[in-house]
Amino acid sequence: MGKMALHMNMLRIFCLFLLASLVLSGHSAGLRAQNFDTTFQYRYTIPETIGFAYHSLAKWHPRFEFWIAKQPAYIEARPSQKGTIMVKEKERLEMGYVSYSTEQKEISIPVNALVTLEPGPDQTTKIRLELTDAQGPYLVFEIGQIWIAVILNEPDYFFHAPLSTEERGRLTAYAGPHNLSFNNMIDLVLQPISADRSAPLQIEGVDAWLMMADIKALRLRDEQTGALLWERLPKENKKDEKDSVFW
Repeated sequence: MGKMALHMNMLRIFCLFLLASLVLSGHSAGLRAQNFDTTFQYRYTIPETIGFAYHSLAKWHPRFEFWIAKQPAYIEARPSQKGTIMVKEKERLEMGYVSYSTEQKEISIPVNALVTLEPGPDQTTKIRLELTDAQGPYLVFEIGQIWIAVILNEPDYFFHAPLSTEERGRLTAYAGPHNLSFNNMIDLVLQPISADRSAPLQIEGVDAWLMMADIKALRLRDEQTGALLWERLPKENKKDEKDSVFW
């Protein structure tokens, strides 16, 4: 077995274990994000950017005609306009795909989360985040005729974390002194790292192709002012915390 095949098998085994151990009960429609990524020359939806990432990592060129056929503008266009739309949209999508494949950009995704503050001993507090539009530590996107499940790497480190005294003060003031749980948008910054094209896996009632992504940042902001209230970075990017009472 070659190194690539071994890596793909390890990815599938890890994803299956992760989903089996962490998926919650009940049904969810999953994340159907339609926000725009504006880091390219053209505008691309988050699902389109996820599609670029998956196909780039899987070495599997996208069938853009299927993506375009699902667009409301194409569906609602007159027959005489469809050919022009198809040509222009293929050009737009090809440019986005080539740009992503070359630069491997991080992808920022706004998601809904339930935020819970958990008081501990000696006035310590932890923050717990639960994605409200997903059953587990993954996001599901539809693009064209396929579904892509983005499996989040090391979710526990990012979604259940200690707070500094300053962070606790900001979040308590934002939520209210007697409100330990609240719903809020969070910014989830991802770096896709590997994709499995051997076979889809059924997730949330759909056959989804798997892509693993590292979390590069998790940010919670004031929804009124946009001020940063809390941020969680990968371990290698965090400042020295040896003096923190939580470690």
